[in-house]
Amino acid sequence: MSSSMHLYIITDLMKSSFSELSYAFALTENLVNSLGLPLLMAPTFPSTAAEGKKGAGHDVKLAMPGMSLFLQFKLSHCMRYASAKEFSSGIFSKKVGGKSEPVYRMYLHPLKSSRQTSLMLKLEKRHGIVYYVAPLFHLPIDLSKHFFAKTVAQESRFIRPSVIKKMPDDNEHFVSFRKTGKPWRFSENPVELEGIETETDVMRRVRKEHMQKIPVNERVSESLEKMFEVLLEEAKERQTGTRVIRNEVARIRGLEMPLLEKASFVARNFFELEMLTIGSEEENADKYSG
Repeated sequence: MSSSMHLYIITDLMKSSFSELSYAFALTENLVNSLGLPLLMAPTFPSTAAEGKKGAGHDVKLAMPGMSLFLQFKLSHCMRYASAKEFSSGIFSKKVGGKSEPVYRMYLHPLKSSRQTSLMLKLEKRHGIVYYVAPLFHLPIDLSKHFFAKTVAQESRFIRPSVIKKMPDDNEHFVSFRKTGKPWRFSENPVELEGIETETDVMRRVRKEHMQKIPVNERVSESLEKMFEVLLEEAKERQTGTRVIRNEVARIRGLEMPLLEKASFVARNFFELEMLTIGSEEENADKYSG
């Protein structure tokens, strides 16, 4: 076996063995259970069959207080070997407390092939609760263990786009981390990331927003308009496709389809984000439905 083939197999074994969809489901379920509040629309692919059915689907629940958050679910690659850049650079120690401990790596979309990082930065400035989230595990057995123990969120790292900051070039970059300590963004010159939040910090922010008692329809409408603003600003900065984006935004605005489905579709299709919209407790929801 050639050395290059040997390296390929080792690298491949470190990749996540479950899908982003599986991780998204497990994390969302755990987050909602921890909050004790209903998720008005689960991560799914809304159908255009809802078009023309104004008031259908989830719109009936939009009078209740609630809030939305945006998550970019990422998979983590487990780095164990000394040849990994995290260790060879000397930034991460191979051992912690005398024992070997892996570092987890999540890749960011390079600017030459995706505007996601730029779009997320702009959306965070307008919306606030926008995160990359990645697991501190990579095997299906660990995903199962944490799901049933309701610890998926605790065993994940939440990182705001503003912490990672704007990419310095069009090349590929990645963020590496352990459960504790500061993550690093690896570019040509690695950067230590400040302002990291725990799962507890994120939940506190969500609850604080929810306590403002703003109706879901106002929240979702505002989020949708902010996404439209970001798309138009990004197109103007790039000086390409401005007319196409402007026309598409006008077309989507005019579609008669449930508000939640429309906003969730825009988040997923243009930002590659899941928009999780949290409502109020069911026993308190009936008074808002009339």
